[in-house]
Amino acid sequence: MGDLGQQRGLADARGPGDEHAAARTVEHRRDRGALGVAFEQSQGNSPGVPRCIVGRVSTYAVVVALHIIAVVAAYGLPLSAPLLVPYVRRHYPAALPGLHAAQLRLNTLVTAPFTVLVLGFGLYLAADGERWEDPFVAIGIGAIAVIALVGGGVVVPALRRLAALEPDSAAYEVAYRRYMASETFLGVVVLATIFAMAAKPFS
Repeated sequence: MGDLGQQRGLADARGPGDEHAAARTVEHRRDRGALGVAFEQSQGNSPGVPRCIVGRVSTYAVVVALHIIAVVAAYGLPLSAPLLVPYVRRHYPAALPGLHAAQLRLNTLVTAPFTVLVLGFGLYLAADGERWEDPFVAIGIGAIAVIALVGGGVVVPALRRLAALEPDSAAYEVAYRRYMASETFLGVVVLATIFAMAAKPFS
């Protein structure tokens, strides 16, 4: 009986603040929604042991994450080209053939396949959410078409040619200007499309 009374005393010792805190915790966990993945750490008098609390994650949310990952993988490096390539040309011109060869390889092994994944994930999201009539869906599909045409028809052949030319030749200069113009144009297309997909200004 003494132990039971002591336990009740400990339970009653919790003030209204503790009850409100517990209620807020429950409400917080309820509000996590489909993306309910959170790291929480016990506080107060409890040991500070981190816990990973994983809630429900929908298939749609997973595909959204994969879609974003594919965009970053496909276009992260090409977006830096208008800054990286001119810098190398000014300071390390002898390294340009190797740089262009690396760009060509990454375009083939990373940018191209991940562009296909961007399109595939985007089509899934549009179909699953029944968003075919939304303007940003058409913008995304149009951007992928432009990227495929300009990337495959201009950027890749230009990189292949640049990797084989002497950096101080006239032929290199012509191919370089063509490449930089197309790469910069594609960078603008990618950034404008990301803005349209995120902000949805036409919806």
